[in-house]
Amino acid sequence: MKKHLTALLLTSGLCGLSHAQDSWLPDRTFTSGANPQICDNSPWKLVLFDDFNGNSLDSAKWITYGSWLGMQQPLPNGGWYYNDYCQNANSRKSGWWKVNNVDVWNAGDLDENVVVSNGTVKLKVKNQVFTAADGQTEYYTTGKISTRYYYQNQKRAFNAGKFEVRMKMPVFPKAHTTIWTWKGSYVGVNEIDMAESYGPDWSGQYGGNPFTFNRYRTKMSYPTHAWGREQKDTAPPPLPYHLDRNASQNAKDIQYPRQKYINWMAGNYLYLNDWHTYTCEWDTTVIRFYLDNELVQTMWKYYKEASFSAGSGFTYTVKVGSGCNPNGTYKVTYGFPYRRDNSNCNFNITTGVDAVHGPATSGITEMGEAEVDYVKIYQRHPELDGYSEICNSSSQITGPAYVCGTAAFSVSPPVTGGTWSVDNNSLNITGYANQGSTVYVQNNTASPTPANTALLQYQYTPDGCPSNKINKLVQNGTVSNQLVSCFQNIFPFKMGLSLQVLNPQSGTTYEWVVNYSHPLAGSHTYHAYGSSIQTPRFMHWGIFYYSVNWSLKVTNACGQRMFYGAKNALNMVAPTYGKPETYKEKDGSAIYLQTRLSEEDSITLERNVYEAVANKMVEDISDTIAIHSMIDDVYMTNLEPYIYFDDFDQTEIQYNAALPFPVIKANQTIVFPNPANNRITIILGKSFKENEVVDYQIINMKGVVVAQNKLAQDRMLNITQLPEGAYVMEVRQEGKKEQLKFQKY
Repeated sequence: MKKHLTALLLTSGLCGLSHAQDSWLPDRTFTSGANPQICDNSPWKLVLFDDFNGNSLDSAKWITYGSWLGMQQPLPNGGWYYNDYCQNANSRKSGWWKVNNVDVWNAGDLDENVVVSNGTVKLKVKNQVFTAADGQTEYYTTGKISTRYYYQNQKRAFNAGKFEVRMKMPVFPKAHTTIWTWKGSYVGVNEIDMAESYGPDWSGQYGGNPFTFNRYRTKMSYPTHAWGREQKDTAPPPLPYHLDRNASQNAKDIQYPRQKYINWMAGNYLYLNDWHTYTCEWDTTVIRFYLDNELVQTMWKYYKEASFSAGSGFTYTVKVGSGCNPNGTYKVTYGFPYRRDNSNCNFNITTGVDAVHGPATSGITEMGEAEVDYVKIYQRHPELDGYSEICNSSSQITGPAYVCGTAAFSVSPPVTGGTWSVDNNSLNITGYANQGSTVYVQNNTASPTPANTALLQYQYTPDGCPSNKINKLVQNGTVSNQLVSCFQNIFPFKMGLSLQVLNPQSGTTYEWVVNYSHPLAGSHTYHAYGSSIQTPRFMHWGIFYYSVNWSLKVTNACGQRMFYGAKNALNMVAPTYGKPETYKEKDGSAIYLQTRLSEEDSITLERNVYEAVANKMVEDISDTIAIHSMIDDVYMTNLEPYIYFDDFDQTEIQYNAALPFPVIKANQTIVFPNPANNRITIILGKSFKENEVVDYQIINMKGVVVAQNKLAQDRMLNITQLPEGAYVMEVRQEGKKEQLKFQKY
């Protein structure tokens, strides 16, 4: 990191930045006074279900190759050829795109890499030498499954629907796994990547800063695409596309939550190799994405651009979705998959490798696998796509959004004979009524899980239908939050302070009172609302301690709770990464960071924030608190490249292509995060060798060994089974031994 930075001069020109967009579809005008209802509210009907409870794939539902070839294809002399390509072929090459004339996703698809066993289907990725049908040698093989586009003389495809998948994603370096829809003809393409995950990206680090873990973290997004027509297309498109290239929706802002650097540091990161439920509702004019039954993003097809004044002369451009009753002229969201009068898409789950490496050294090495528990696909009007409802699956759980003490929930329409459950012990089931279709739950005040939400589930098996599980995510009344405070040095004369609640609860109000001071800048008080706030910048001259303290009042439907925090620090001395107590409260409730920005850095930061905000779609432009929080959240996220720790120069960074992570060598072994709640990562000291076995023991304060084993290659340990308290970890390798403490909360 740079030790001496130049002065900052903010330019007023940044305040007028707006997001430019290519014209791709004409604007749509909805006449005032004749507002149409553009949303379809018909119930979802289950048309495809598979829980993989056999020992082979159901061939009536799936093919194992040809994620995009298993559809209608044009004949040379006109007309169409209907076939599921490659269904019984020996193999086919995976991936069509190239970079510098080299395959990016270079693998062969093999039936043997699709394994159905123990109630799941595994899509394996292997490092092995493989010769494709075109004679090209590949170094990886993969497994894929796709719904059949054409089966027994009947077209089977989708042009809208609700897609739900419960699965684990692989996280080896350069892994690439996707749940998606793909084209049905050359004239018009709908592609939605409902969950597209990537292993650690070893493409580089921000400013040489290893502690952002940019290379280490996985990521998962939900992009949509509407592709331009190909030159060979002769039929007129159903809508006037103007592009001969693909359009991707919100390329800079399409990631699922809990993937930021602050989530990583706080220990509540989204681990893709855990079980998660991914759901996408694709309708004519709106797409909704859910993670574990919680709404992540609503994407409207139609929107207006609006200006939002954030105070202090800053004005942003945001997108406002049309909702179901638009009025006036609207733009068409860039990359929104358009509809045709007939279906175009099939549904795919694929995995592979986004890298070109050398051949396998010997034999076959399994790199990882995507594992799928079940797939459910619904449609509102299945008859339009050649499907029929396989059973009455429209029942939902009804009840309050919050549980404050006790509450009742019911299945509507009622379905008897099922089983209720809760995914964590923050709620207790206390009774049933209406032949079991109503359940009573109560907050667990004796020993609750420190979680803000609980997933209430009802599993039942209707006559003639597969077992079905319906869910409702409820706030359990707990108010537990982690805070992040980031002090910003903008050299040489300006300071700022950002405060943020990690993973805020919906329907909750956050009220802050922040007091901050500097001997040469005086004392200041800032009163604000929102889950993420940023104080006004203030001037200072000199190197002195600054101090900050705040109170946070959190209010939800069950009441209020107060949080308090304070920190004194020297503004030219950042925390030490190797000593977590310098940047983290012992109970893990708050993280304190510092950033250092030059004039050039600050201008780049402001521009990135404006561009990211311009890609955000908001529901209500009058909700100023939510929009302020969104802007400040974007600002905090973009501060990642500028985080500063004073022990950078004492840290050695090593890279080894055989390991799934960059090796960060501190003088002594480090446990990260510390304190931690569910997972810890061990960063070995310089005296240890990364490519050799390391043994560990975890010892409680009574001297009892509570866990021991060999460290996994990713150096991660799951500590959810440990009770709260302090522990000593001992790591050993070839006579070398180090001990360190960590706290489980």
